[in-house]
Amino acid sequence: MIIEFLIAYHRAADTEIVGVIRDCLAKVLEDNLNEFDDEAVKRMVIPRVERLAEGVCQ
Repeated sequence: MIIEFLIAYHRAADTEIVGVIRDCLAKVLEDNLNEFDDEAVKRMVIPRVERLAEGVCQ
């Protein structure tokens, strides 16, 4: 099964969004008693396209 998401976020210099998503996924899997090692979770999150916005609407 493949599930695709579009994620919009404010990029901060000290935040790696893929790492945040992987950590959240690992936590949810663990909370639901699903056991996956770190490498398996890393393979579950594959960023395909990243595009920076040219401006931010206030």
